[in-house]
Amino acid sequence: MAARVIEQRPTFVRRWGEHLDDHTLLADLEHRLNPCGWQGPTTVVHSDLHLDNVLFDAAGPIVMDWQTVGCGPGAVDVARWLLESLTLEDRAVHERDLLTAYVDELGHLTLDDLTAAVRALTVRMFAGIVCGFANLDPARCTERQLRLVSADIVRVSATLLMQG
Repeated sequence: MAARVIEQRPTFVRRWGEHLDDHTLLADLEHRLNPCGWQGPTTVVHSDLHLDNVLFDAAGPIVMDWQTVGCGPGAVDVARWLLESLTLEDRAVHERDLLTAYVDELGHLTLDDLTAAVRALTVRMFAGIVCGFANLDPARCTERQLRLVSADIVRVSATLLMQG
């Protein structure tokens, strides 16, 4: 992925760079890519877990849209849920409590381990955005596509800035 980031970065900047508040996030992105560092067991991961893929009824939540299911660290779904289901403001207020509840429920990892995994996965998501959206020409996008792409770029880049 690091090689693809290096290759795709100039095209991404040309096509979508106006949506980034801080271009320094791109400067050494390929060097910040690393394994997520998850120390927990491999589990089933949805890989696209966010509110649009969950129905709620009296029996509890029903998770839909399983075409990206696989095996991996549970932090994949935790990171995606936090990134795509909460606003930045809500994350700033509630993220630590949510991660603590997740750690307490599992009982076999630390909050520091989970936080590090979520941060590493956020970097990987940003790299995926850079590589994927570089191939998407804004001139050929619908208004809806432009809004979605812009929202993804803003949300993930702001999360990286928030994480420090």
